Amino acid sequence: MTLVSVYAPTKDENKRNAEEVERFYNKLSDVCDKSPRNDALILLGDFNAKIGNEHSNKRVAFRHTLHDITNGNG
Repeated sequence: MTLVSVYAPTKDENKRNAEEVERFYNKLSDVCDKSPRNDALILLGDFNAKIGNEHSNKRVAFRHTLHDITNGNG
């Protein structure tokens, strides 16, 4: 079993942050690719996701979401 614990940067509109987010996901992809193929890979942590109350999320969050709109990390 391979456990990967992460804390993702928040997504916003500024270019510097967008580059940081891209570097984070590239690094995460590299780490996941290096895990042994026969291991169960489990990702843990805070991905700074905001789950909105859009119809597509009703089965996941129902009315219990704190946000109106899902962000890019969601």
